[in-house]
Amino acid sequence: MKNSKKLFLIFLSVLIVAFVSCKKDRGGSITTPTPTFKLSDIAGNWTATKTTANKLTITDGTIKAEINSTSITFTIKDWDNKKK
Repeated sequence: MKNSKKLFLIFLSVLIVAFVSCKKDRGGSITTPTPTFKLSDIAGNWTATKTTANKLTITDGTIKAEINSTSITFTIKDWDNKKK
């Protein structure tokens, strides 16, 4: 019984050390990381590889998705500030 308790405490200690020593990515914080791409990097036309009828178009501040002939448009806030 004592050995299993010691093993559990050792395992718990190792987990605590592992999680405490994790580094955050450069910039931002652990909870709000800095993106590694700019919005302008993903602008353009995207087509699904399996179903080519499904498309995604990203332009200045808008994303238009066409899925099974249904079109949905999204607006990206602060596109001009974040695209650079």
